[in-house]
Amino acid sequence: MDRSQYTVSLTGLFILFSFACAGACQDSLSAGRASLFDGTLTGIRQANEIFSQQVQDPGCAGNREMLFFNAITRIAMWVVREDGGEVNSAMELAMEAGAQIYGDLIRDLVMIEPQLPQNRYDSYDIPSDAEEQMEDLLRFLDHSAVPEIDEIIAVLDQIEDVPGDRFRIYLTPSETRVFWGLDALSLSHDVEVDYGEVPLLKGWLYGLKAFLQARNAYDVVVNSEDRLLEKWYGDNLDLTRDLLVPHPEFLQVLPTSHDPNDGAAILAQARQDWIGGLRYFLETVDYIRSEDEPAGSDPQEDELLWIDSENTYLVDAIGSKIQALTDSLDEDTPLAMAVGSLYTYVLESGEIG
Repeated sequence: MDRSQYTVSLTGLFILFSFACAGACQDSLSAGRASLFDGTLTGIRQANEIFSQQVQDPGCAGNREMLFFNAITRIAMWVVREDGGEVNSAMELAMEAGAQIYGDLIRDLVMIEPQLPQNRYDSYDIPSDAEEQMEDLLRFLDHSAVPEIDEIIAVLDQIEDVPGDRFRIYLTPSETRVFWGLDALSLSHDVEVDYGEVPLLKGWLYGLKAFLQARNAYDVVVNSEDRLLEKWYGDNLDLTRDLLVPHPEFLQVLPTSHDPNDGAAILAQARQDWIGGLRYFLETVDYIRSEDEPAGSDPQEDELLWIDSENTYLVDAIGSKIQALTDSLDEDTPLAMAVGSLYTYVLESGEIG
């Protein structure tokens, strides 16, 4: 075999390999979507496993649909994860608190709330492991939630949308019926998910991250022996007597005698995240508005998110307030915003006749 034949053979093998990888990636997408929209907790967990594995596969590198569903299922797992490990989901936290959850089909889930015993004062007794449960929750928020948010944002950052190569996903009627019930009448058309949903998700994630980070900027240390929860349950909690006086550094910006961290730096980062989240919301609105330009080029009625022409005035009003808030945070200036108007009417009784 001469060099030219060898080169042609290698090229052919590479093309065949590329087609095989693309086919495998599409098969994984189909399997993941089927699991995600089957209406069960197990399906969401299986879909997350499929998408998480495939985004690491070189054969699916840069697949925007795979990246999008990976982000969606990772967010969903904050609610439905149940793997027997550390508490890192709403479901696991509820079960640790004593709740019982039965079923797998989401529409038929049954949750029995924990039955807390009452004491002789008709107040609930605090469970003996309440402090441990709170520590599990704070451990998740402090050490798992923010890094997970950053990773999901990094996934969404890989999704690009440019003229001539728009990001589009179409949800079929068999998939969207899960939102109304598997026995309900399904839509007669596909629903379009496009790039507008990407900055919206990123904005929400940045806002959540800012909220979680801001909490760590303050001193929240209290003495467990003060039994604040018990006093609160017993309707006998006095904030000044039981909290502020014995804990003079409570809610002070760090550093304090309890925590040497720089609270001001934490709040500065949280502010930047708030600004980023608000700007992504404005980007979402601008993108959705630009989709149907010129008018009629991309009808919006089949979109997952779209702005009704009758409500554009409301979007403008909200957008202007968000822009003002963004500028205030970015420039570190006060924001004056009217939230209502007061009218005074003087009614007088006149003579009749």
